[in-house]
Amino acid sequence: MPNNENVLLKGCALVIDNEIDDKKAKIFKIVQLLEEQGTFIVKKPGIPAPESWDSLFQFNFIILDWDLNPTDTADLGGASLGQGLADSEKRQLIEFMKFILDKYFMPIFIFTGQAIDSIRKKLEDVPELKLALAQNQLQLRHKTKLANKEQMLEFFDKWIQDNKHVEALKKFASNLRTCESDFLVSMNKTNSKWLNIVCKTIHEEHKDEKEDKKRDSINYDFNEFMINSLVSRFAPINIFDINISTRCGIKKEESKKIYNSIKFIEYKTQPTTSFEGEVYRKKLEAGTWGEDYVIDITAPCELRKSKALLIKGEIVDSYDPNKKTDEKEKRFHIIPCIAGHAAIRFNLREACIAKRDKRELSKVTPIADDSTQATYERIGRVVHPYITQIRQAYSNFISRQGIPRHPKL
Repeated sequence: MPNNENVLLKGCALVIDNEIDDKKAKIFKIVQLLEEQGTFIVKKPGIPAPESWDSLFQFNFIILDWDLNPTDTADLGGASLGQGLADSEKRQLIEFMKFILDKYFMPIFIFTGQAIDSIRKKLEDVPELKLALAQNQLQLRHKTKLANKEQMLEFFDKWIQDNKHVEALKKFASNLRTCESDFLVSMNKTNSKWLNIVCKTIHEEHKDEKEDKKRDSINYDFNEFMINSLVSRFAPINIFDINISTRCGIKKEESKKIYNSIKFIEYKTQPTTSFEGEVYRKKLEAGTWGEDYVIDITAPCELRKSKALLIKGEIVDSYDPNKKTDEKEKRFHIIPCIAGHAAIRFNLREACIAKRDKRELSKVTPIADDSTQATYERIGRVVHPYITQIRQAYSNFISRQGIPRHPKL
């Protein structure tokens, strides 16, 4: 790959090293080489304060030294650190790396003057960092091997070649930022009060609604307007320019996990609003999970109301998507690789209405004919186009035309 096409270097980077301002230090030369490639460098002598970690999302990558001085040792007059301070420094460094790797899609490069194997062993004692090392999101390099431009560019070019998904997503993110800027700049040039006009229009559209529903309606319409405005201006990337190999050698179980993540967003924390395609799992009285699921196929414009249209589903332990569907099985719609299962089979005959509690959106209660009403708690949501497909399947099922049997001739 030509150096000027390395998407990792065309952006901002954070460099953390206690020798960052020492012109004789190796890191000073490394920073100069990066800046010559067009990388905008933010330099820090120590780990930023935890209060600022949420502001680091715009960096392409982070470079840090393993042997940092604590931020409060400026007055130690060059004295060696005590063991207590050194241990505190390492704990802070590890917590910083864990936070970044968990929250942001950016690699961390440890450029050090110490023995690489010794540092690697210490990092592998932390499960999150061990995984990051295995996935190439955390990488170590001795500073002596980055002494000149050729060595440094070779390092970054090799890393981007080994991590083509980063190149694809960085280009995608770059296009997204461009369309965001284009939209905001063009609207602001038209009139700086454009947002007021949009909000006024949305408020007028819902002026006759009850107050408790009006806020949800306005929020939903505004977010829909913003998303559509950005998506309509997005310029797609050319995947063939990235030259991604299809020979990945991934095991079958790992492929299932990947497709599960593509189709299904698992909720680590409960959202404060409802989304289309949300999946709920039956919660038993003892606090354990049942085997039954329901999926919310309510139309997006109806999500703000107190009722939800659900379809019941059950776990399928094994499923072959290439197997031809029997005519009698058309009452089912199967979504493979979802919610950690081989598949969930939704019965289109078992649709039901459920109460949606605005005070506790994480739960729904299907309205049953008998007195036993089970509670289902939401665990995530199915994304497009899979939620659209099950809606279409349900629509076709309930509007199908039955044909009388032919008499025996």
